[in-house]
Formats: sequence, C-alpha cells, structure tokens
Amino acid sequence: KLEAALSESSKRGESIVDCKRKVEELGHELRVDMHTRQKQLDSLERSTEALKEKGERERSKITRDLQKFENLMHSKLTKFDAAQQSHSDEVQATQRLASNYNSDLETKLKDL
Repeated sequence: KLEAALSESSKRGESIVDCKRKVEELGHELRVDMHTRQKQLDSLERSTEALKEKGERERSKITRDLQKFENLMHSKLTKFDAAQQSHSDEVQATQRLASNYNSDLETKLKDL
C-alpha cells in the first residue's frame, strides 16, 4: 500500500510534505488495523480457551456419569448373579428333597 501511494503521489507531482502526510496516514491506518486484529485475535483466544474449559468440564461430567453407570450395572449384575445362584441352590435342594421323598415312597411301597 505504501509503495503504491508513494508511486501515485510522485506521478501526480505531489510534494515531499504531501507524501510524508500520506505515509503518516497509512501508518496510522496500519496501526489501527493491527490493533483491531490483535483485539480480534485476543477475543478468539479467550473464546477458544473458554470452549476448551467447557469441553473439559463436559468430558469430566460424562466420565463421572459413565463410571456411576458402570458401578450401578456391576452392582445389579452381582445381585442378579447372587439371586440366580440362590435360586439354583433352591432348585437343587428341592430336587434332592423330591428324590429322597420318591425313594422313601418306593421303599414303603416295596415294604407293603
């Protein structure tokens, strides 16, 4: 931009003072532009950091919830396994009683 402005000024035969003023104006515009862009960059960096922190909090919460769910499922499965084993033990005990009862009945029938 600066070179183009100087070239244009010299073609029009403008004085060094005019060229210096244009350079100062362009320099000011450049500083304002750089300042604006730096503010935008800072804002983006803050937003990015905030999003990272939010993502970390969400990930942490999901991880905790998943761990709670896994613990609950482990507890439920353990209780289910224990209940199933208890039921199986009861079935076996009932089968033994029925078998013993049948043996007793067969023995009594033979004795008659």
